[in-house]
Amino acid sequence: MRAWEHMRRLWPRFTLAPAAPFWAWTAFWMVRGQVRCDHLAIALLVTALAYATPGTKRLFLGLLPIALVALFYDAMRFVRNVGLSESTVHLCDLRDAELRWFGLNVGGTRVTLHDWLQVHAVPWLDLVSAVPYGTFIWVVLGYSIFLYVRDFPALQKFTWGFFALNVAGFLTYHVYPAAPPWYYHLHGCTVDLAARASPGPNLIRVDEMRESVRIIGQCLEGMPAGPWIADDRR
Repeated sequence: MRAWEHMRRLWPRFTLAPAAPFWAWTAFWMVRGQVRCDHLAIALLVTALAYATPGTKRLFLGLLPIALVALFYDAMRFVRNVGLSESTVHLCDLRDAELRWFGLNVGGTRVTLHDWLQVHAVPWLDLVSAVPYGTFIWVVLGYSIFLYVRDFPALQKFTWGFFALNVAGFLTYHVYPAAPPWYYHLHGCTVDLAARASPGPNLIRVDEMRESVRIIGQCLEGMPAGPWIADDRR
């Protein structure tokens, strides 16, 4: 009862509304037998921020657009092929436009910058390029916390801008569907909506490097202490 009174003081109107969408989404997946740990984690985190203190309520309001992006992104699976067909997905027409406007002449052949980079791939560039891909959401969250401390109105503008950008991306995916460069290199100009997604050759190489480092670490951990001499210098 005291907990309910506390929640009512924080949210006099629509007391349960802040966390309701996230718990409803979690319950939906529970009924389907497909609930994941991140569903529960987000619902619990949202609840804690929304109802703990006035300060966490303020943080919840600032971060709410990011949580909604996560919700919408997860729901995309139900509409992923809406507006998509073999005739509506842009593939080689976009490649032709890229070749015409931004292409490079290499050995008398017109190639895209992506084509050239794949031929001249180097590990350090793969690693550098993977950093923003793998850390952007943490950068968004970290900068949001910074703005929460320094400038709350700016935080709201930033997170709602992030929300609007992602919604625009979701809509663009359906209004003007376009295949990425890796798809062309794997499948050519044939559109196959059943094709499995690929991280692309660059991220595959990064994953291979990460796996190699992990294996080396396991080997070193399994070696007994003391000096070692190997006959095979490889």
